[in-house]
Amino acid sequence: MRNLTLVVGLLVLALLLALEHLDEIRLRYELNLKRVPPEHRVPLTMVSQARDTADPAAALRLADRAAMLADSLPGLSGRLRAEVYAIEGDVHWNLWQYVEARAAWQKAARLATGRRQEELNARLDGVGVIVEKDDGERSQDSVYLATPNTGPAARLSGRVVVAYVFLEDAGPGHWSPRDRDLALRSWRRAAQWLEGSARRYGAAVSFSERLFLVDRNPQIRRRRVASHTKGYEVGSQVARLAVWELGRTDVVSFLRRLQREERADQAMLLFHLPRDGRSFATQCWQTCRPAGEHAFLMESARPKQWEQIEHAQAHEALHLFGADDLYNIRTARDYALRDVMHHPSRLLAASSVEPLTAFAVGLRGEPVPAPFPVRIIR
Repeated sequence: MRNLTLVVGLLVLALLLALEHLDEIRLRYELNLKRVPPEHRVPLTMVSQARDTADPAAALRLADRAAMLADSLPGLSGRLRAEVYAIEGDVHWNLWQYVEARAAWQKAARLATGRRQEELNARLDGVGVIVEKDDGERSQDSVYLATPNTGPAARLSGRVVVAYVFLEDAGPGHWSPRDRDLALRSWRRAAQWLEGSARRYGAAVSFSERLFLVDRNPQIRRRRVASHTKGYEVGSQVARLAVWELGRTDVVSFLRRLQREERADQAMLLFHLPRDGRSFATQCWQTCRPAGEHAFLMESARPKQWEQIEHAQAHEALHLFGADDLYNIRTARDYALRDVMHHPSRLLAASSVEPLTAFAVGLRGEPVPAPFPVRIIR
């Protein structure tokens, strides 16, 4: 009797374990026991490779190809299609591409069943909260402002000299030699990404740096730069004080001097502060005010955070060349999702310069259609 009870208990346990992994068992059955055409295995193999690879950029390429193939294959079962979309969503999630992750998981959840569907719905609840939070500024603007060919950084082309200023204000943080080295190496990777993005539009761009340290100016040390409205004003004051210390009375003349000395076509000014905050840029519109155009980077130089620094560096640099933000335009919710001026990605290589941004920074001659008005200021 005791043996019978043990056998029954083991059978019940096995049944419960089987039910818990029922979706996985069905998937394996479909792949291994049913006569699945080889071409139907290809997209699932691709996304499985994408999930397992250590290279996020390669994972994204594989996931994109797998999803396109799953969309186009006639006769691909709903279960296999759901698994392709589910893993595609995982790849996007890992890269912080939350809007795309949600779209992939929504497609997967519509096709999945049982425990797998419940799991996907739980993921959708979580990513929905993140997307809603990211869209907190979505209604601020309705018009995209493009400023190609304005200011010392007129367009993303030719030789560009970058005045990279390590700055200390009244806020916390201090620039050590090691931190400056980390930040500079990060900028050089961002510059290489910008150069590669320009090449895709047929433009040749090369960056060089002039490095400066402004850490003991008493007037600057009494001010704290921030990204809110008052912070823009303080930032402009700090920019003028910094270039005054570096031998010029205003930002534009400072950049023009560097441009002549380096025989460069464009010049740009990046101030990097040794703390985490919200980076921002001040652009020249039709004319440049005394504070000129410059960007403040507020990203701590920590090894585990270098990917975020690169994204901020590339994003703010493109502001100086004439690009506008997409994340605060109310009708841009599903537009150019991977553009570096829209949603940040964990990896800069997973971001792109889409056609509208390319126009704004002078890589395209004509604007492209967009689901919102585009105002061009030259």
